[in-house]
Amino acid sequence: MDNIRQRVFLIAQVFRQKMPVALHRTADSCYTENEGKKTRVHYPRQRQMVRKNTFERKNDVKLLSIQRRAKTLADCERRHAAKEEIMLHINHYYRPDTLEEAWQLRQKKGSAILGGTGWLRLGEHTIQHAIDLSSLDLSYIQEDEDGFLIGAMTTLREIEINEPLNKAFDGAFAEAVWHIVGVQFRNCATIGGSAYGRFGFSDVLALLLALDCEVHLYKEGWVPIAEFAGRSNEADLLTEIRIRKNRRVVYLSERLNANDFPACAVAVSNGTDGWRCTIGARPCRAKLVTLPTDCGSRDESGLRKIAEKAAASVTYGGGMRGSAAYRQAVAAVLIRRGIQALCAKGGQA
Repeated sequence: MDNIRQRVFLIAQVFRQKMPVALHRTADSCYTENEGKKTRVHYPRQRQMVRKNTFERKNDVKLLSIQRRAKTLADCERRHAAKEEIMLHINHYYRPDTLEEAWQLRQKKGSAILGGTGWLRLGEHTIQHAIDLSSLDLSYIQEDEDGFLIGAMTTLREIEINEPLNKAFDGAFAEAVWHIVGVQFRNCATIGGSAYGRFGFSDVLALLLALDCEVHLYKEGWVPIAEFAGRSNEADLLTEIRIRKNRRVVYLSERLNANDFPACAVAVSNGTDGWRCTIGARPCRAKLVTLPTDCGSRDESGLRKIAEKAAASVTYGGGMRGSAAYRQAVAAVLIRRGIQALCAKGGQA
């Protein structure tokens, strides 16, 4: 807090004295120069970059006007204090006791379902009517002969450590979610929120699309995951997810570091109806691609051609984690590796 007060005081001094101020950058801090006196102002390395067009360059010293300098310091102050700000504002909070009550609330304008709020709270939102489903007993993983039934409020951590689920799908669920931020976050984030949000970076959605999977909506009933993923947000409630055991799957992703969002994510699966893969984090929403039925009998050269063709069948975008061309090249490699991994495990379920 002392550093914060120091920067606020400095801004006030700049306005009061109305003197030009020079800003100098060092490795991890900056200092201002006013009437020959230097005052060091520390702020995180990632906060140093200020738009180049706000500076007037002269040698290696950046000269700013009083207003621009004050605005720059105020912006640093705002970013530094953002950790303490409440970014998610809720005007009305509800914790319904029945699905019908929750559905009625969802029809209100400005309503939103609260899952684990792991991603929701990161944005600057104002929710008029927040609906908490935690009282509806929607947290469970049930297994039968055909597959698994997973409640919408089941956390990603529960999915990560569930032995029957990961044994049935060769550890694909654990592989898909263990990268996501940290254990504390995965103890809050839910599979329902990950599927319903249809996020472009979602590891969970990319994996579910490669499987024989359906989501259950309270009013509409069972909907195939591929159809559901192609929709925009709707006013129905996602209550549970059904995954059948008729496919083997491998999940692969490329990240800049272990807990970062994926630069590209691929899930390859094989079953009685053939081969398919999903390509996610493009950075657009994951998309399903059908692969040739004879993937398992191709040689290395043939697999490369299949993977490159599949990777080229969807569009990509650039960003801080890689260009469109980079993502496409990575997708082709991951698809080929996924096919090879499934072949090594024995093909279809």
